[in-house]
Amino acid sequence: MALYRVNITTGASTPIKNPVGDGQRGINAMGYNVGDNFLYGAIGQGTNTDLIRIAASGDSTILGSLNGTVGVNLNAGDVDENNHYWATASGKQWIQVDLKPGSPTFFRTLASGTANPTYSQIDWAYVPGGGNYLWGLAFNSGYTSTYLQRFDRTTRTWTVFTNFGNVAGNNQWGAVYASDDGFLYGSENASGQIWKFPLPANGTAAVRISNGPAASSNDGARCIKAANV
Repeated sequence: MALYRVNITTGASTPIKNPVGDGQRGINAMGYNVGDNFLYGAIGQGTNTDLIRIAASGDSTILGSLNGTVGVNLNAGDVDENNHYWATASGKQWIQVDLKPGSPTFFRTLASGTANPTYSQIDWAYVPGGGNYLWGLAFNSGYTSTYLQRFDRTTRTWTVFTNFGNVAGNNQWGAVYASDDGFLYGSENASGQIWKFPLPANGTAAVRISNGPAASSNDGARCIKAANV
């Protein structure tokens, strides 16, 4: 697994380090923790899944097994405003882990369970100003439409909002990000295109930002306090 830095505005990518982690297992379900300025993600699959911490240089530390995810391949993740890591397997099985520096429950599983999303998705993000939710860009079975979905962090249920239609590629948004303007940004796997998506209060029109790198297996993370793009 390689680490790249992608400029959302231009789509330009810069290689940081290859490989990252143990050089054998893939990394997914990534999120950026503003509490300590590290990336966190799930390395491995199923019963062989650990939490990995990654520095800006690409240097990493494997912290240990992610409890509560036995047999699950985590593919979506983010760290919220409380420094809690949320990861899920396509919006179904999910886990909440404390990553607040100095917390007596650091790296402990706070909650886990199973939800029932209407549509499949492969990443989610906490959006500042977007409420007590995690937001994702989902796709239908024919890969012909992109839907805005949100996961309620209290009720652990999904709600579908905007149907943006056929946006780009296969409408599979393997990397989604947020910034402090209350919008969601997504990188579509097949095309590499990066788009800006409004939450319901901000409209229904998606805007193409740039052309990034295409990917078949990827994930992304961005600081929730980063400036608007």
